[in-house]
Amino acid sequence: MPRVQTPDCGASQLFDVSPGDEAHGLFMMPGGQSSYPLSARYGAGHEDWNKGKPTPILQGPARRVLHLLPAR
Repeated sequence: MPRVQTPDCGASQLFDVSPGDEAHGLFMMPGGQSSYPLSARYGAGHEDWNKGKPTPILQGPARRVLHLLPAR
């Protein structure tokens, strides 16, 4: 998906990765990964989107982990 943005339309995200070559994969999302306006991370990455600066898919070690468990 090419990065496209005009006053009338635009891509909502850009994702580019080749299987087995994830280290060179790219991801761009204009509003960041959180779509919740009260989240501390809402809008993270928007400036990079405006400048056309891609974010690597592999970010490094996890800083937070969320475990989802089935109801009992």
